[in-house]
Amino acid sequence: MKKRSEPPPDWEGQRAKIIGLGETSIRKSYYPELQQRIAELERKNAELNAAYEEKAATEEQLRIQFEETSRKEQELRRSEERFRNLIDASPVPVLLARDGKFVYVNHAFCTMTGHDSMDEIVGKNLLDFVAPEFRETVAGYVRARSRGEPAAVRYESMGLRKDGSRFPYEISVAVIPLSDGPVTMAFVTDISERKAADEALKISGARLKRAEQIAHIGHWEFSLGKNTVTASDGARSIYGLTGELWTIPEVQKIPLPEYRTMLDDTLRGLVHDGRPYDVEFRIRRSTDNALVDVRSIAEYDAGTNTVFGVIQDVTERNRASEALRKSERRFSLFMENLPAAVYIKDADGNVLFSNQYLNRLFGWSDPVGRSTRDLLPRDVAERMIRDDRDAIRRGTVNTLESVTDAQGNDRIFSTTKFSLPDPSGSPLLGGISLDITELRRAEAVVRESENKYRAIVEASPDLIWEIDTAGRFTFISPKIYGLFGYRAEELLGKPFSTLLPPDQIAAAQQQFERQVRTGQDLVTIEKSALHADGHRMEVEIRSSAARDSGGTLTGFRGITRDITEARRAASALEQARKKLNLLNIITFQDIQTAAFSLSAYQILANKYLADTAAASYAEKESALIRKIITSLEFAKNFQDMGIQSPRWQNVSQTLLFAISHLDFLKISHTFSTENLEIYADPLLEKAFSNIMENVLRHAKTATEVRAWYEQKPDGVVLFIEDNGPGIPREEKHIIFDRSYGKDTGLGLFLVREILSITGIAIRETGESGKGARFELHIPPEGFRFVPSK
Repeated sequence: MKKRSEPPPDWEGQRAKIIGLGETSIRKSYYPELQQRIAELERKNAELNAAYEEKAATEEQLRIQFEETSRKEQELRRSEERFRNLIDASPVPVLLARDGKFVYVNHAFCTMTGHDSMDEIVGKNLLDFVAPEFRETVAGYVRARSRGEPAAVRYESMGLRKDGSRFPYEISVAVIPLSDGPVTMAFVTDISERKAADEALKISGARLKRAEQIAHIGHWEFSLGKNTVTASDGARSIYGLTGELWTIPEVQKIPLPEYRTMLDDTLRGLVHDGRPYDVEFRIRRSTDNALVDVRSIAEYDAGTNTVFGVIQDVTERNRASEALRKSERRFSLFMENLPAAVYIKDADGNVLFSNQYLNRLFGWSDPVGRSTRDLLPRDVAERMIRDDRDAIRRGTVNTLESVTDAQGNDRIFSTTKFSLPDPSGSPLLGGISLDITELRRAEAVVRESENKYRAIVEASPDLIWEIDTAGRFTFISPKIYGLFGYRAEELLGKPFSTLLPPDQIAAAQQQFERQVRTGQDLVTIEKSALHADGHRMEVEIRSSAARDSGGTLTGFRGITRDITEARRAASALEQARKKLNLLNIITFQDIQTAAFSLSAYQILANKYLADTAAASYAEKESALIRKIITSLEFAKNFQDMGIQSPRWQNVSQTLLFAISHLDFLKISHTFSTENLEIYADPLLEKAFSNIMENVLRHAKTATEVRAWYEQKPDGVVLFIEDNGPGIPREEKHIIFDRSYGKDTGLGLFLVREILSITGIAIRETGESGKGARFELHIPPEGFRFVPSK
């Protein structure tokens, strides 16, 4: 029976729909059986269409065919939906792209890139999701795949999220051919954690390498089965190895020969008997030929037949240990030879250490372990124990201890006791005692000396003072009040110019600054000073330089004496001397005139004397008259000595003046006295003249006179020497007597007297037959050297 007619099925629409679904990459890529079914359905559909067109099959057949087709289509849709759900729910980000643009992404891809849905991504360019510096490389892969050329199917790159943040990723790519063209399917993995882990592993490895370098350690591994050795960078550095892999015999040759047998035995003991492997040995490193001390600890893994070990460069540790041992030996020697008592006790007073000085002091042989009460008299021990406890409680105590040594001598010690930390927690006591017995005696001597000198300073009629290099008073004796009317405390810290009249301050300051620059030791000057009440007074100042232990000038010290009355007395004495000198001159002239007249009359009388006896008497009278004239001449010269004050005189000039009055044309002279000046009486020229006249009178054969000097610790010696016959040895001790001489007999006597006024001594030291040599010894304060003008 013919059923009611129904509209014919839309086979083309259904076919397009099925083909459209079949063209999806998911169905084509992962469900080949689905593609086969689709192909069969297409074929059957074609056959049905053909039958419908050619035979006009019955409605029942068409209905059955339609139902079958609908069922297959629904099955295809369910399969596609399951596949899509599978891809969408996959935790692995998946994308489909064509011509460099997204056509599909799953939810995991959206989450990875920070997008909310696929709609935000589909249609966009792939390169928009790639970091700029990687886009050219990725674009090259896309172009190659589009042209069907080989391209990387797995690589790493850097992606961009929606918010602009970056993430490293790894991508696996496949090209799927479809009827409407190929499509690119890719699985993307965010490798941020892996990269972080790789970076952390890299940093950890670098830190391990750095730690090995700092600690001078390394690790190594012996593969006994393979007979190979591997080592870390630290181990290679210690051993001086190059390369990555070595044989066991190669490494065993690195230690010095004297250690190899021991190392081989220890290794066998570890492997075969399980004995510990912990050795120290020395190697000669091949890279720098250095000797290196090495410590190695190893363990054996029987399962892998491998020995794993750690080595450490202990060269510096061994050097430090040796240095410490030497230091301890030196410290022990120091403590044992220290000229002071050193000891350590526990809290109960038992001796833990005492040095040799302390043992010798009390005659102890082995005091360690014995208590203070056992070693010392009871009263001394109890006193020391109290001090010990006090030191432990307070931390430090300084005491003076009086004890009797083994020889019965009383000794005084300055002792410092102090608490010592102990690892056990119980306090210890340390002590150092210095014998100050002699110091105390010396202090007593010093105090006595200070008291004596203080008494001298206070009793001295002269002012004693000290000033610094700025001219300020640092010490003034009490005499200042009686001399200047000031109290000492009024002038301390004030400049010395406080005691000078205003018109003399500038010149005195210049002289002081010059003295500071030159550091001149001994200076004697006379100055006008100003009393506290305003009147002027004359003073003599004697000063010397004050220096510290290093020789640096720190100031000056000296004495000041009031010479006001002495100046007045000297002035009065000078006037008296002048008057007496005038009287002497008048008297000498009168006597000399009378003597000359008498001599003249005597000569006239001789002409009339015929008697031989009378003539003899007359000749004796003439000799007496000459003697009177000579004595008058000497007295005239002698009275001039000391009349005028001594002064500084240039030796070379004075010698030249001395010979200028004598006939020295036939005698050469050499005066090598440079810039020497001596402090002598103004008659020094007369003294030099008498010495030179002595050459002319007594050294007839002399052709040369020399003068030079030598500086000695006690002054200067001036030499005057000729090359004449010299003075006989037997006459050397009388040549300076008044009665010695062929003519006047007063020449050298007068020389000695003139020189002695200022403390200059003279003696003759020449060798008879080679010339006379006069040595003038000038004291330190009697000479100086002045620059050439």
